[in-house]
Amino acid sequence: MDTSLTFSSVVFILRIDVKYEEVARVKVWIFELKIYRHLH
Repeated sequence: MDTSLTFSSVVFILRIDVKYEEVARVKVWIFELKIYRHLH
């Protein structure tokens, strides 16, 4: 069993997760900003 290989792949997946979360947060922020501008 290659524990180092498994560990690196888990870290890689976690890194992708964090990037996706940041992108999603930015999209939500832009979406809220558009709604806010539309209402006011």
